[in-house]
Amino acid sequence: MTGGIGDRLRLIRTALGESQKGMAKRFDLGANGWQRLELDDRAPKGDLLAQLVEMGFSADWLLTGAGRMRRDGQPSLDERLLADTVRMVEDWLAANRATMTAARKAEIVASLYAMVVEDVAEGRPPPDAKRVAHILKLAG
Repeated sequence: MTGGIGDRLRLIRTALGESQKGMAKRFDLGANGWQRLELDDRAPKGDLLAQLVEMGFSADWLLTGAGRMRRDGQPSLDERLLADTVRMVEDWLAANRATMTAARKAEIVASLYAMVVEDVAEGRPPPDAKRVAHILKLAG
């Protein structure tokens, strides 16, 4: 496993041969946006994660550090499901005027995503916003 999500984003930037400012421009972030992500000052949003996955980086590795940095040609996650999971967490945080560290947010998103994947694989409906809110309240 490789450090936190910020460390993994730094490894991606290095693999692409980009500067922090170059990555910020590439992903339409503010001037110091990528730097803040690498420092774990903020968590990456779902669309940024989806773009990185589309570029061939493994979402499993991005979120948890497990596995390989690059995908083996097979999708390792459902990008839409990941974006929806991130959005549910962000919506709950905004609605409750709550904050959490970037590392904690990434940990919760990864856990919720894994729970949703398991639910769907076992034929259960994915959690609704009320269930997610309950989980976030407990995790808060």
